[in-house]
Amino acid sequence: MLSPVVHAGGMLAKRAYSNLADSSSDMPDEPQGPPIKWAPYGGLQLFINILLFLPMFLYIGYTLTHIYPTLAIVEDPLPAYDAIPINEPTNEDGDINKANTNKNAPPPAYNNNNNNNNINGGSSSSPNGDAPLPTKPITSSLRATHRTLQSISGFRSQFRGLGCFLFLAFTTSILSGIFSFIPILGNLVVLLLTSQLMTALTHIIISAPRPANTPHGRTFFSRLPSWRRNLVATYQPILFYWIAIHASLILPGLLAGLIGLSPYDDNSQLKEGISGSEVAKLVCVLGVFVGLNLLLVVPAHVALVRVQATLLPHEEETIVPFDRTFGGSVEAEVINGRGFGSLRNALKTVSWGSWVRLYGQQVKILGVMVGLYAVMGGWLVVQFFFLGWRA
Repeated sequence: MLSPVVHAGGMLAKRAYSNLADSSSDMPDEPQGPPIKWAPYGGLQLFINILLFLPMFLYIGYTLTHIYPTLAIVEDPLPAYDAIPINEPTNEDGDINKANTNKNAPPPAYNNNNNNNNINGGSSSSPNGDAPLPTKPITSSLRATHRTLQSISGFRSQFRGLGCFLFLAFTTSILSGIFSFIPILGNLVVLLLTSQLMTALTHIIISAPRPANTPHGRTFFSRLPSWRRNLVATYQPILFYWIAIHASLILPGLLAGLIGLSPYDDNSQLKEGISGSEVAKLVCVLGVFVGLNLLLVVPAHVALVRVQATLLPHEEETIVPFDRTFGGSVEAEVINGRGFGSLRNALKTVSWGSWVRLYGQQVKILGVMVGLYAVMGGWLVVQFFFLGWRA
């Protein structure tokens, strides 16, 4: 369901376009200039633009908006390590200190032996000469996240899971058309039916490469979890996510109706302009929309992804540190446990620092997206004015 504010903006734009078309049709006939002749190398320019822009659009629409946030949601910061005395301990004391220091440490994040240049976002060497210890989460820096992905399989890692994502988008569009006759609830049905694919995509994004002695070339279909187990694990987070999305759309629409924000005047005609009070009302409605997304949609998405991550097979490792037991609250399935996390624990185990890191990453990603779009726009301007699209 579209927000009335968005609908109003679309209607106003449509009216402006129709007015422009009507005014142009009323103008008297004037002598037409010579037809535009496109430069002979215009086709080559178009081909080069496609080669340049397609990876950038994929990077913006998939890597920055899916891979980076998923890794940031899943990553649990490593616990603080006990301080090691400056004085040189005896061999027996040193062994005891090492045991006490590392007994509760989670398994380290994926690290390529050929890339030891601080891919974990910052590290410091331990006093006893052991491997460097990470000092901050990997996803606290976009550069560190980029280097971590690059260390796996180069540029291709920036688009890991793209095939599954495209198939998920195709399946979602087909199912959305089929269940479009069910208002609002049809979206929930589509989310539940595609939950397996969503979980598989999360697993592909967060999982570390398999050891060299294991077969490769798995398709994303082979990574689909059990339908029943996945549905039992994710139906509550999916329901929360569905409610959050619709609340962020419906409530601003209701507010717009209460304060009288409408594209129509008292005579049910489209307004020709917009007054200062309407601008203030529009800002208020947009503020509520943004606030609901930050306070509801983002936490709901975090809960869903973290629950999906607990369904990762036990033999799979993750790129970033992740406690799939949620602090010991998730019991293994072989010990009469469910083997996956709950909605409550998925949110409870996200620390305040992790929330700050998640929202901070979104601000950084927005800045990168604006910068990339500016670069593409500047390149098009250069071609139009200096390289000559037209003869």
